[in-house]
Amino acid sequence: MILPWQLHEETLMSKDLQVGKLSDIMPTEARIALPEVVSVFISKYETELYNNKADLSDEIIALKSEKELIEHTVVESADFSAYVGLKQTKLRIVSYQSGSVIIDWDEGTLTTTIGFHNLDSKGQAKTYSTNSFSKDFSIPLNKSFSKAYVKVKADLSEANVKLQHTVAQINDMARKERQVKARISEMRLEEQGLDSFLNDSAIQKLISTS
Repeated sequence: MILPWQLHEETLMSKDLQVGKLSDIMPTEARIALPEVVSVFISKYETELYNNKADLSDEIIALKSEKELIEHTVVESADFSAYVGLKQTKLRIVSYQSGSVIIDWDEGTLTTTIGFHNLDSKGQAKTYSTNSFSKDFSIPLNKSFSKAYVKVKADLSEANVKLQHTVAQINDMARKERQVKARISEMRLEEQGLDSFLNDSAIQKLISTS
């Protein structure tokens, strides 16, 4: 049976724990152990990292699809009709597009290979027999395509860098855990008036990297 004054004491202790210092809730014989406190922070940190990783992975997939769509659209819109179907009756040849379209984003050009069919006596192309001569022709790339491609490429590069950084943070979880433990310990020392211990010159010299 809990007496009224005992209930009052328990209520006060509960309030003290809620608003007290770390040294109150984490004494030598702690009701709340340091590993439990650290695990709360590390769990939140880890969850956020994995959420970031998932979001960045989805973003990279979307950007890659957008990049491929731009490339496909550019190739499909390339018009080399001005170089196709040109006849040279004296040479008995007619031009046709024999190669795929190559995009040069740096130069802002589209290039393809124009080949030549031989003509028969009626001036018709012999599609089964071709002349060995061919020539590459280029046309300018639409600037709107170039602008869109540069942007998506930059966004993709940035997303990849962020993903690499996030993965590195996930792989270095132990270091983050040590940092959280150290900070909690530092706060407890400060609360107990041991600031001078934290700034001890001998210890500072031991941990100096210079």
